[in-house]
Amino acid sequence: MDVICCRWSDEEAEKAFRLRYSVYGAEIGVNDAAIDHEKRLYIDKTDRSARIYLAVKNGEAVATCRSVYDRDYDFRRELSPAVFDMLGLDKFLESHSGSLAISTKFAISQTHRGSLAAHLVTAKMFDDIIEDGIHFVFSWCAPYLFSFYSQLGFHMYSHAISDENGLWTPIVLATRDWKHLEEVRSPLIKQLEKKGLCEGTHSSVEWFHTNYGHTLEAFVERYDEHVLDTIFSHGPGEDLGKDLQNISIFKSMTSEDVNKILGMSSIMHFSAGNEIMRTGQIQDEMFIIVEGHVEAYLENSPARSIRFGPGQVFGELAMLTRSKRVVNCRALADSRLAFLTRQGLAKLMKVEPELAVRFLYNLSQFLSLTLLKTINELKKVP
Repeated sequence: MDVICCRWSDEEAEKAFRLRYSVYGAEIGVNDAAIDHEKRLYIDKTDRSARIYLAVKNGEAVATCRSVYDRDYDFRRELSPAVFDMLGLDKFLESHSGSLAISTKFAISQTHRGSLAAHLVTAKMFDDIIEDGIHFVFSWCAPYLFSFYSQLGFHMYSHAISDENGLWTPIVLATRDWKHLEEVRSPLIKQLEKKGLCEGTHSSVEWFHTNYGHTLEAFVERYDEHVLDTIFSHGPGEDLGKDLQNISIFKSMTSEDVNKILGMSSIMHFSAGNEIMRTGQIQDEMFIIVEGHVEAYLENSPARSIRFGPGQVFGELAMLTRSKRVVNCRALADSRLAFLTRQGLAKLMKVEPELAVRFLYNLSQFLSLTLLKTINELKKVP
């Protein structure tokens, strides 16, 4: 497998654009005018200033990503205001102009997911980024990919944003934070070790932790035994009814079972008023409320809504069918949500088929009861 870096006009770049299309255009169904369905290519204006990375096997791209530096691309002028604000780039540009990069359009072919292809292409990009004096790399990802990026060393440092294409978590990598990369056992640490950059503390890392260190746990946390204890416990005086172990999808399951189902998940934090999903999005996450409350409502009937509390789930239909979301959901209070994705469910079916069958049976019961409740409510309508 060869890993190369090229420019948008190079012949090899078309392989990356075709792989992008197969993932973003055909598989995910991203809504972007730059996607050419006729030619089956996904190329946009940012590519003209970008470094395009791809892993090639048997003449075809199996993994790709790109990076664009602020010294080559005017972030303030070229990025959409929504993306610029989501990434909080103002503060970084004031202190670290000329040493920033954005990495996007990460795509892996279906046949090479779980292989080394993803790590090889990101390692090559990281090596160039270090060599070029880049101190911060920004990106954004769907929730199910956050575990992959966090293992590389990225932090979630701001609120997740919900738009027409889904829920996105803004992430940043402090490239010289070798202590953090070592702590999470990032494969990228090898590049810093080879260059002798694992001593002392770089000024950019000090600046980052001074300005953002206190917020890094405010938006996402790792799923661990503490979270599991929270799931199976009640605070005094809370009117939550049964605990999660006896609610629908986790019926007759032990803490160990729940840990196997949700153990690969991260816990996302949402402040009151934050949007979680929108009508029309195509996503494959089902959310489980650990703490807090969420409201689901229709776009054209915002006054009519349904509330969900700890132990309850929402988004399960989209996870199972990859159909478009049919309601909007927002946090009514500060909330912590775990999630299960189609990818996670597929993995569970392979490694724990009996547990997966029990989970799917419980989920089918939950959906059936929900449907019956809806029918009964409709009968009451004059």
